[in-house]
Amino acid sequence: MQTSGIADGLIFAGAQAQGTRELQEDSYGHFEGECFIMADGMGGQPHGEIASSTALERALFSYEILRKKHFYWRAKEHLVAQLFKNVSRGVFIKQKSYPDMGTTLVVSCFSSGWWWIGNVGDSRAYRLRDGQFEQITTDH
Repeated sequence: MQTSGIADGLIFAGAQAQGTRELQEDSYGHFEGECFIMADGMGGQPHGEIASSTALERALFSYEILRKKHFYWRAKEHLVAQLFKNVSRGVFIKQKSYPDMGTTLVVSCFSSGWWWIGNVGDSRAYRLRDGQFEQITTDH
């Protein structure tokens, strides 16, 4: 899977390699170049691909709805926090059919020259500046 594009002068790209896993559990995408999402099913847990795709779908859907409401015009950290709540709810509901599944999640929203970033688990966000990558999130 690969994606790339230019939005508001930002260049973005994503790709995934199969690696040693038999099944790819990564899911990523973006909403109109404003909100970027990456989820990775938890290693060693069953149905990681379902968990990560559920997280991505729920995050994209939630962002589309929230940006039409008052959340979009408020501080973006509230929007990112609400995205995580909505994703968590969606994955929890799906766990009824697929017990023990889980996913990590990174969300990064851009607006007016500012980034709002959140993560859960060991999926990370990095910044590329002057040819150097810098990790800007902490695993938890």
